[in-house]
Amino acid sequence: MSSNDFRLEPTWLPLLRDLGVRPADVLRRANLPEDLFSRADVRLRTDEYFALWEGLGREVADPLLPIRIVEVATAETFQPALFAALCSPDLTTGMQRLGQYKRLVAPMALDVEATVEGLSVTFRWLDATVDPPASLSAMEVAFITSLARMGTRERVRPIAVTAPEPPKPARAYERFFGVPVEVGSELSLTFSAEDARRPFLTSNDAVWKAFEPELRRASPNLRSRLRPRNASGRRCSNRCRAERPRRSAWLGGWP
Repeated sequence: MSSNDFRLEPTWLPLLRDLGVRPADVLRRANLPEDLFSRADVRLRTDEYFALWEGLGREVADPLLPIRIVEVATAETFQPALFAALCSPDLTTGMQRLGQYKRLVAPMALDVEATVEGLSVTFRWLDATVDPPASLSAMEVAFITSLARMGTRERVRPIAVTAPEPPKPARAYERFFGVPVEVGSELSLTFSAEDARRPFLTSNDAVWKAFEPELRRASPNLRSRLRPRNASGRRCSNRCRAERPRRSAWLGGWP
């Protein structure tokens, strides 16, 4: 496999359960082994990851699947790199940390650029030989938006969202983001300078210090997945889990 393969996380199982679909049915539609989720230390290439998402999309058959995933996401579906982002002091720092470690949780890199005008996040798929499913691209930008809302406890609204293939129905996604998703050569979203400076109410420097050493050890070759190995790490998971609301207004659609 390439250097950009990644480990299939067990967080897929609770997600599929929350979506009301059977893992075997999704894997069958993706032309992947039906026992894939029961195997130990499974690694996927980017094309296999795309196939898994295609299978999920065909099984669910809902154009609003990306928004549904954001809405049903629970603490069990989060990874340490995302906890680290939520423990950041503000949105800019959180996106920079997530950009640094995104490849620990998906075959993707984030290019994060902070300027006086705002904060832009551009998504790049690694080793992609085919285009990603439109639902996967929509889920990624929706998740970043939700992450901003989770951390700030505000209905943060991007000032721009672009995608090579904007999701449909367009009005439903416009309600979620607060702006229309425009056609663009890259998958990206931009936050205002004011929102980029917004403090994260989930900020916890002690938690970040607990995670950072292992994130750094995991990042050189990006082939291992991080798990909390000490009491501080477990406290981080518990704390972020406790603070994550079951269904929050700032995660949902923009009025």
